[in-house]
Formats: sequence, structure tokens, C-alpha cells
Amino acid sequence: MKKVIVTNNSKVKDYYSGKFEVNYLEDGTSYKVLEEAKEAVKKGGVVLQDPRKNLGSYYKSLVVYFNGKKNDDINEKSLSLVDKAISSYNKKAEKKPLLAGIIQNNDLDIVKKILN
Repeated sequence: MKKVIVTNNSKVKDYYSGKFEVNYLEDGTSYKVLEEAKEAVKKGGVVLQDPRKNLGSYYKSLVVYFNGKKNDDINEKSLSLVDKAISSYNKKAEKKPLLAGIIQNNDLDIVKKILN
């Protein structure tokens, strides 16, 4: 059983490096995080939160769970959630925010609630 964090948030990367596998997308938008999470789901992962939350935020972190079993079945619910998030993505989220530190902390708090 493994949990992978897909993120473009350096604070999440710094906090969880060494504790969990972190797929850090430096200079990646939240759209890129969604695309990477979709690829993880296609490899048998399950997203542990609704990726449609905080779509307007530049910083995005998604936790993907792999149960350790060899499973060729794609989790359709997770795939559907990520696809819906991608289709409703807000292009405004591609610009780095003025209050980046606050938004990064909010994103980190969401991940902490899931993993702690």
C-alpha cells in the first residue's frame, strides 16, 4: 500500500518528502497536477479527495492511493472525478497568486487532513 502526492506546491513537497512519495511538478499549473493524477489513476491509483475542490487555485495537491495489489482495473470513480475536474478547469488558475504563501498553506492543510 502506497500513497503518492501529486503537487505543484513546494510547501507540500518539503513537508512530506521522506514520508511519502511526492511527485513534485515545479512550475506546473494545477491543470498539470490533474493530468498527472489522471495518469496515476490509469495505473491503478485511487484519488483520496475530490479533485474538483479548489479548482480556482494555482496550487494543487492530490493524494493518490495504490493498494499494492497487481490491479489492471482502473478505478472508474476516480477517473470520472479527475476528468470532471479537468473539463471544468479554470484557466485563471494558471497565474501565480499575489498571496502565494497563504494559498500554499491552505493547500498543505488539505493534504494534512487527508494523511494525518
